[in-house]
Amino acid sequence: MIFNKFYELLCEGTAPRSFSCLMLDCSNLYQHVNDLHAEIDPDDIYDDEPGHGLEKETHVTVLYGLHTDSVSEVFGAIDLKPIKYKFKSLSLFENEKFDVLKFDVDSKDLHALNKQVCDELEYTNKFPVYHPHCTVAYLKPGTGKKYTKNPCPIIGQGFSSNRFIFSDKNSNKVWKDV
Repeated sequence: MIFNKFYELLCEGTAPRSFSCLMLDCSNLYQHVNDLHAEIDPDDIYDDEPGHGLEKETHVTVLYGLHTDSVSEVFGAIDLKPIKYKFKSLSLFENEKFDVLKFDVDSKDLHALNKQVCDELEYTNKFPVYHPHCTVAYLKPGTGKKYTKNPCPIIGQGFSSNRFIFSDKNSNKVWKDV
């Protein structure tokens, strides 16, 4: 039984986390993200830790750091509406361990929802400014810059999503359409 749980974690690339999170599901754009994956040199991919490497679930995090594991508490506390957004550009978060290749996301709706979640639910967040983004891949340090200039047909286009994902500390997920 313990081996099965461990094997599931390895296969899914998930691990217990310190907090829960709320995300906007952008899976309708997965093919575009997958096209970018095809352009990444496999030697550049950082996959030394579970949950890293190529992003498998196309999403924008609304807030990571929720203290509750109760999906009904989260979905009951906020007014979910369809979210409009645009991918602005490809950019990086850089640190000593890896580069995060991501789309910067422009969305008044996401900023409003992030504020609402922060106002209504208990959370911990070490990043005081909300920076909506959609992760493409975790790359070895110093390798990400060459990918930020890749042309991508979805940059600047408007999209919307009415599907949200709550993920608890153990990466158990619940989807909600509005």
